[in-house]
Amino acid sequence: MTSLSDFGEKYRQHLAILNYAPGTIKGHRFFLNRFFKYLAELNITELTAVTRDVAKDYQTHLYEELNKKGEPNSVFHQNNNLKAVKAFFRFLCENKYLAGDPAKDITYAKTPKRLPRSILSGPEAKKVIHAPDTKTALGYRDRTILEVLYSSGIRRQEVINLLLTDVDYHEGYVRVNSGKGDKDRVVPLGKIACRYIENYVKAV
Repeated sequence: MTSLSDFGEKYRQHLAILNYAPGTIKGHRFFLNRFFKYLAELNITELTAVTRDVAKDYQTHLYEELNKKGEPNSVFHQNNNLKAVKAFFRFLCENKYLAGDPAKDITYAKTPKRLPRSILSGPEAKKVIHAPDTKTALGYRDRTILEVLYSSGIRRQEVINLLLTDVDYHEGYVRVNSGKGDKDRVVPLGKIACRYIENYVKAV
């Protein structure tokens, strides 16, 4: 009879074959071991004994559990635990170790929306943008990059990947290729950013 820990090891090998990062694999194993511990407390040692009710009760357990600080687990932490469990059972079903997935229909807890904590004020943003010394070539380049970031809101890696053919500083837009979600999109550019790009291309 194959133990739960043996199936856990099979799942670890599966993630390794798929080239998951070591940290990701370690995280999955950590959360799975917590789940296995919960099952052991219920005297559940076989996979077939894990029903939807058991999986649902585990979600409730995560909600009611107190962490080391004596505080309830965050929704993010609860969902991370559940995510590992759902992925584990999906693997078991896909590889015919189980006939049915007890965690398939269990939905994640709704994550509360939060505003970003580190947002620059207007004066702070201007201070950052004006920091480069535009009398030097590198300084002018950095100022141009900051103007593009500030004007368009595109990501750092997207700026790094930009080509001259992606930018139209006459019409005021930039084409982002293979951005978030591997999707292309066209983003408007402000006049100041366009002027810096044009000056940089033509004169710097």
